Amino acid sequence: MNSVSGVTEQTSAGVEQVLASVEEQTKMTEDIVSGFKELESLTKRLEEVVLEDGEQKE
Repeated sequence: MNSVSGVTEQTSAGVEQVLASVEEQTKMTEDIVSGFKELESLTKRLEEVVLEDGEQKE
């Protein structure tokens, strides 16, 4: 019975490690998505500034 208990503990520890890794990857993915949203916003703002500047020169 001790061997079953040991295997159960090892399996549980393995599952916890996988879960921690998945959570870390999820956080990293969320950070990447946030960065792309910020980049998109800055790109749109830059386009607006360039268009405004072009209109002022006409």
